[in-house]
Parts: sequence; structure tokens; C-alpha cells
Amino acid sequence: MAAVGYTSSPNEDGATASAVVMLADYIAGLPGNFSQVQVYGRYIDMAGLPMTGTVTFTASQAYLVDEAADVIIFAAPLVATLDSTGYFEMMIPATDDPDLMPENFTWTVTESFNRGSGRTFEIAVPQDTPEPGINLVTVVPVVPADEFAFTVTSVDGQTGDVSLIDTYVPLDETGKIPAEVLPPIETGVDSVNGQTGVVSLSAADVGADPEGSANATMVAHTSAADPHGDRAYADSLVAGISSAVSSVNEQTGEVVLDAADVGADPAGTAASAVSTHAAAVDPHGDRAYTDTKVSEAIAGVSFPVSSVNGETGAVSLSATDVGAEPAGAAASAVTAHTEALDPHGDRAYTDAQVSGITFPVTSVNGETGDVSLTASEIGAVDNSQINAANGVAGLDSNGKIDGTRQTYATFGIQPVAETGSIGNANTAARGNHVHAGVTSVNGSQGVVTLTAASIGGLAVSSNLSDLASASTARTNLGLGDAATKSVGTALGTVAAGDDARITGAAQKANNLSDLNSVSTARTNLGLGGAALLNVGTGSGDVAAGNAPASAISSHVAAADPHGDRAYADGKFLPLTGGTVSSNLTVSGNLTVSGVGKTMFVRKTSDESVTSSTTLQNDAQLLLPVVANATYDLFLMCIFSGGTTGDIKFDWAVPSGTVLRWVDQTGSSGLNNTVDVYSAPGGTTQVGFQIWATVVTSSTAGNVQFRWAQNASDTNATIVRANSHLKMTRMA
Repeated sequence: MAAVGYTSSPNEDGATASAVVMLADYIAGLPGNFSQVQVYGRYIDMAGLPMTGTVTFTASQAYLVDEAADVIIFAAPLVATLDSTGYFEMMIPATDDPDLMPENFTWTVTESFNRGSGRTFEIAVPQDTPEPGINLVTVVPVVPADEFAFTVTSVDGQTGDVSLIDTYVPLDETGKIPAEVLPPIETGVDSVNGQTGVVSLSAADVGADPEGSANATMVAHTSAADPHGDRAYADSLVAGISSAVSSVNEQTGEVVLDAADVGADPAGTAASAVSTHAAAVDPHGDRAYTDTKVSEAIAGVSFPVSSVNGETGAVSLSATDVGAEPAGAAASAVTAHTEALDPHGDRAYTDAQVSGITFPVTSVNGETGDVSLTASEIGAVDNSQINAANGVAGLDSNGKIDGTRQTYATFGIQPVAETGSIGNANTAARGNHVHAGVTSVNGSQGVVTLTAASIGGLAVSSNLSDLASASTARTNLGLGDAATKSVGTALGTVAAGDDARITGAAQKANNLSDLNSVSTARTNLGLGGAALLNVGTGSGDVAAGNAPASAISSHVAAADPHGDRAYADGKFLPLTGGTVSSNLTVSGNLTVSGVGKTMFVRKTSDESVTSSTTLQNDAQLLLPVVANATYDLFLMCIFSGGTTGDIKFDWAVPSGTVLRWVDQTGSSGLNNTVDVYSAPGGTTQVGFQIWATVVTSSTAGNVQFRWAQNASDTNATIVRANSHLKMTRMA
């Protein structure tokens, strides 16, 4: 990760203090030189429903040090919450960031779900991870060092199901290969220096000095006082000479002699010769001799395997080397297929079938389905509140408040009796007595006089001039633009009722010749094709009322004498088929027969089997099929049961019918193929899905789902309500 600038704040004594942050605040608080990698994943259950819960990431180190940014990061857990589809994604720090100490830590991943525990494992997050990041579906967990297991990767260069038969033989009691199992050698070495069997030669056997003899001899030679007698020879030459030396090897003065002056080899020559001899690859030809003998011994001996897939030595083959898919490739392909939104095009097909279908009413007050509205939902008064305490008063037959419900006390006023006393504070006012029940009227006190304006009303004397908006009032009365125009003949006026010059009116004197469209007028009058024909007995005529019977018969026998059939054909869709050229609205149920017909059935109640492995017909999951047809089938089976019993299933179909199915795991089979799914135990419900193609023969009948326990169990196996079967005819 690239380093970025980071400035620390000085503390009170002027020193620069290292910053300390919590890793859980990494989104906003991590240093800019931190490398982050996206981690993501999606979780669903066996019924295809999204899981809910969290995925927690905990660093293996208690804290990390970023010297470049001068900060210590404490490793608080990072928690990701699954969304409504069971998916999450989160950016987390890379584990091999060179700016962090210690390097190469790991993240512990803990999956916690509301419907059960998930996994706990460790992962590494390399900073060079390619986009889109690390998928927890395919990530390879990190194995802790103390949990490494070393396995054999090959045997004699072989992998897979290795067979050593005819390759290795047992040794005899002496640890040698029995002579009888060795291949015959037609030519070779019968003995070595007179020895047979497992020959071990010494230096003496081959007439050589023991190892180290030469070196020891040279050491002894070198350390001898006068190995060559040169000193004794010199001594004899100078013996008896009493006079001084006048010259040495013809040199006088301060003579310095070298090896050449005295006819000797330079110092180190012998040691160098010995070293060269010792360093030679094969100074005595022993190795060449051995190679020749070995070649002669193995001549004619064949090796069963000389190479594996063109490789020799310690061969290690991969899936690619043997033309196989890598481990997990099939499971990955099935997972991708299962997670695809519409892998078979069924949703698109369904969308195409229902596109264009509209419903007159899609909701009522925001509700759908079987809608039942209450008075409160439509802003009305419930019947129970009419004439009830604290409710509303009902009206009598005259549209007025029921007299028995009129109480002056409601408004703080007591009625005045025809006779009686002046009253008190709790009765009507007389004289100058002010009743305590009313303190003001519309904000006024004292002797209050109300006008139309004071109560928000219209004054009769104003003749509607006191309306807040005359235009709004005209709209409320349903008046059009003509209501505000004057009567006249000029532009912008309206004509009087007796104005003979009304524009666009047909004039009586023209005998309808001034109509815009004569044919439209005939249609509006309801006249048929006969209105254009003459009365007569010829072709194209209509018969008179007193025409001969033959003319009437001809008219009756005509296929469409009035054109009514042709008119109806253009307006209605034939019952025997046809094409709808515009939108089709169906307000009730739509029944389709033939290709495109979709049938489905939903299980409305649970069905159980106990202690039985005999396949039985499901009571509700079956649908009828016709002969010589092809169907697309889908089954969603929700079930529960004991872990011993589990569930198995197959299909019963009409004679000659072929049903070929596949499930979400990639397993497949025919109608008589029995497949098994594991039950989770207890009352936990899981599910499996089946897609199939059904091709019927000449026999119609039912496609029937059958099931039972896979192993007899006293704990019931239950196919649950809301399991459903759907079939669509394709041909």
C-alpha cells in the first residue's frame, strides 16, 4: 500500500503522541495508507429463502502498528448484517499489508444466523485480490500451523488410485530381493573380483591403497628430516672444508637462492599435484568401469512405466493434466445455476404470457385481495355511532335532527318554561341575568348580533357578491364558459335560442344535404345495409312488403343479407380462435386450453407418514395431462422429519409418459428414479425444488407426486402446507 502524509498532534510537553484508533471505526478513521479489500457473500436456506443474521470479522492480532502513519490500531470486531436477500459486502483491511506490523495476520469469520449457527473459519485477505473481491462462497480457509496435516501426494510418481502390484516385491528374511523374482540376465557380471551376491569391495580387493593412505604418506614424507638424502649429500660435500664459501651456485655477495637455482620444484608443487589428483572426477577410471558394469546388468530389463502424461521423475498430476474439471467446478456451476435469476427462462416466459393483462381495479383504498372496507377507512361515521353517547345525531324523515336528540344543554342553554320563576344560574336568563353557560359567540361578548359574514355565510342582500371565488362557485355549479358570455352574433358571444344562424346547424331547406357525413348519419340512425338498396326482385334489391314469396325466400337464404354478420365478425373474437390486435382486459379468472395452459395446485394442509418406507400418492400434489402433449413442470416441496426417516420420492405418470427431472443440486432422473433428501430433525422445515419436462404418449391421466420415509422412523415425516406443483403445456 502506498504511504500517505500523516501529521500527529503534539501533547502537552511538546512531544508527538502516536494516535490510537479502533478497527471498528475503520471506515472513517483508518489511515490513508491502509489497503482494503471487499469481502462479500450470500446465504439462503434449503427452501431458497434468504438467511438473516450477521457475519463478524475478528483480527488474529490484538492490535496492529502502522509506523508510516504513526498509529496503533486495536482490533475490534467488524460486523456485517445480511440484507433482505441474504447478501452482504464489506471493505476490510488486507492481511499482508507491508506497512502493518505484525505482517500476515488473519481474519476469523463467524457466521451467526437467526435460524441456526453458521461456520467459524480463518481467511487471509491479500491486498492484490482482484475485483470484485473475496467471495465467502468460494474462499479457501487458512489452516492454522498447528493443524497442518501432511498427506502423500504421490507413490513412486503415481497419484490417484495407486496400485503397486507387479511393481514392488517383499524382501526375504535377510533383507534381500529373492533371486526367483528377479528377471533373467542373459549377459552381465557373474562375480566381482571372485565375489558374488551383495558384493562389498575394499581397497585391498582392487589392489588400491586404503582411503587416506596417499595423504598420510605425503604427510610422513614431508615431515621426514631428510627424505631424499639431500642434506646428507650436502654434508658430505662440505665436510673437511675449512675455508669460507666463496660463491653459491656461482653467486656471491648476499645470495638468495630459489628452487630453480638448486634444481628443485617450487614450494607447493607436490601438494597441488595431489589436490588435482583428488579433485579429478574419475582419476582411476573406477566410475566408468562401474557405469559399464551397471549398463550390462540392466540390459534387456524393461520398466513398466517410463512416464506419466509425458512427465518423468516425481510426477504430480493436476485435474487439467488428466483432462478433468478442477475440484468444485461442478458444484460451482450448479450453485451459479441455482442462484441465476431465471436460468430456464421460466420467469420471462410467464411474464410474456401475462403481459398486457390488466385489471379494472387493482386496489381499493390501498388494499388488495378480498377487500372489506370499514366506515373509518372511507372517512364515514359508523352506524354504531348514530344516536349513541358521544356519537352523532341521526336525522328524522324530514332531514332534521331527531327532536328527542335536541338538547339545549349541549350548548350551555336551558330552555325557558312558559311559566315559572325568573331562574337561577343553572336555568334560562331573564332580565339582566347572564347565563354562565355561554361566555362568547364567535369571539364576541355582550349583546351579540350575528351576521352572515360573522358565521362564514352569504348575505341574501349581497346577491352572491360576497363569494370568496365566483369562478370556483361556477365550477361547483357545473357551469361552462357560456355562463359568462353575452347573447349576440359577434365573436365571443353566444347565440339566442331563436337565432336561425347557429353555426354548424343543418338547415331544414337543405333536406340533410349539408351533413358532414351521410354514412355516419345512417349509422347514428341505426340504418343497416338495406337502407341503401332499392325495392325490387333483382340481385342487390330488397323485397317489397307485398313481394312474391320467392323474393322473401331468396332474402332469407342469403348468407348475410343485411351485413350483420360481417359487422359482428369485426367486433367480436370468434369462439374457435382468432387474433386480438389490441389490449385484452380480463376482470375474472382466465381459462386457457391447449398450448400455454398453466395448471397449479397448492397443498392446503400438512400430510404425514410414520414408520413406512412404501411410496404413497400425495393427497393433493397431482395434475391432469392430455395425450400427445409436452409440459413444463415445477415442484416446491416443503417438509420436516426425523434425521433417521428423511424423505424419498418418485412420480406416477400415465402409460407411455416420460418425465425427466433435475433438482437444485444438479441431481436428475426419470419418473421412476427414487431420490432422497435429508430431514433436519424436529419441527424445522426445509425444502427442495424439482424442474421437469413431461412428454405424454397416447394415454391421458394424472402426473402424481409420490413420497415416503427413506428409513422407517417413529418420528413422522411431514410434507407441509403451501408445497405446490405447477405445469405449463408447451406443445
